[in-house]
Amino acid sequence: MERIWDFVIKLLESVQRRRKLIVALSTVVVFVTTYMLILPAFTLEKDKAAEQGGIDVPGVKQVAQEQKSQSKGDTVSDKDKAAGTITLNGDSKNYEAVVSYTEEAKIPEGASVKVTEYSAKSDMYRLAREAVLESKANDGEKVDEKALGFAAFDVSILDADGNEIEPAAPVNVSISLKDLPKDMTAEAMQETMEVRHLVKADERSDKLAVQETVTAESGEEEGSIEASDKDNNATATIKVDSLSPFTITWNTDYVSASFIIHYLNEIDGTKYIIDGDVEQELAIRTGQTVDLTDAQYKKDIEGYTFDSITYEGREITGFKVDRSGRYNNYRYTITFINNGQTVAVETGDNSSGYYYSPEFYIEYNYDKVTTPTPGERNETVTLHYVDKNGTELQPSEDIVVDASGNGTSVTLNPDHLKSIEGYTFQQLTDGDFKDFDSITVVYDDSEQDSVCKFYKNGQQLTATN
Repeated sequence: MERIWDFVIKLLESVQRRRKLIVALSTVVVFVTTYMLILPAFTLEKDKAAEQGGIDVPGVKQVAQEQKSQSKGDTVSDKDKAAGTITLNGDSKNYEAVVSYTEEAKIPEGASVKVTEYSAKSDMYRLAREAVLESKANDGEKVDEKALGFAAFDVSILDADGNEIEPAAPVNVSISLKDLPKDMTAEAMQETMEVRHLVKADERSDKLAVQETVTAESGEEEGSIEASDKDNNATATIKVDSLSPFTITWNTDYVSASFIIHYLNEIDGTKYIIDGDVEQELAIRTGQTVDLTDAQYKKDIEGYTFDSITYEGREITGFKVDRSGRYNNYRYTITFINNGQTVAVETGDNSSGYYYSPEFYIEYNYDKVTTPTPGERNETVTLHYVDKNGTELQPSEDIVVDASGNGTSVTLNPDHLKSIEGYTFQQLTDGDFKDFDSITVVYDDSEQDSVCKFYKNGQQLTATN
């Protein structure tokens, strides 16, 4: 009986072990089957999550961030390293810079490029412009400043913490104008665009100096210039050892022209200045006509009426300037026009000096007003310009006045008299009357003649004054 009981107990224990084994195996089968069924869906959602900002999927977020940065060009990729050339991009409102280098430059991962434009009113812009103009002068170039397009900016490399760093080996810097300057073609930019790398001239001042220059004529080792009408941009590439200020210059479609206006009145064949000379300096578009009859040039001068505008005795109404060749070696043509017809042509080049522009003289001719206010009686007052010895310094001048009614007052202070080179005005005299400043001519019925009255500061003078 005892043996039978032992057998039953062993049998039950065996059945329990088998049941546990079956349950364990069943659990494993259920888990594996479920995982295999959901694996494709989980993988798909994982990929989608990697593309969505703000979703943190372990092992995916870091990859997504690296791909995003690489698209901006501000991190280093394994592919770039394998190719041996690494590039970093940076841009500003008007310019884009690409810095290309090798591992010898020892630029750390996570570095970025910063582009800072200098406004035309900033000190850095002024210092950069002065350095470029000085460099051109030292190279013997003659530059028309007003026709020189100019841009200045800084290109720098920053490490991951935002600190400015310098490369340990030379780098190539490509600087692109996002849009061509106004009125400039790609052909003109290709021919005249230049890029310069500037450094401090010395440690004692802020002065800058040009260290490297690339033009359209530079060799491939130095850099290159490319412009495109299709893309409406231009790019200059330059090889440098360090990063600091850069400039881009180009020749605009403008020409500087300087001319001096003489305001004249002719008496007995001699021309006299009746108003101060005016020097005009213009930056005008090539081929644009300057209208000299415009009010900014043609003055209204009291006591005179405008007659004509002349250039070397030929009547004109305007002029235009055309230019050919590079801005540091060009020829110009000035065409003088009278109501649309060419009357004179002058040509020359910029070989005569630095900052050269065409210079010429324009004469505005006026007639003295000789017709008085309408009245019954006209009288003539004659002015004689003499020195203390009574010697005539220039031809006399007649002033016609109306003596009817209350007569006509004529102011004769120095501002209304002609200036004579080499002499200073002393006083007005007429017999017994001295140092007066105005006269009034009036007809005296009792005398049956015109009478001249003399005044000083509004007070009438007598012969005894």
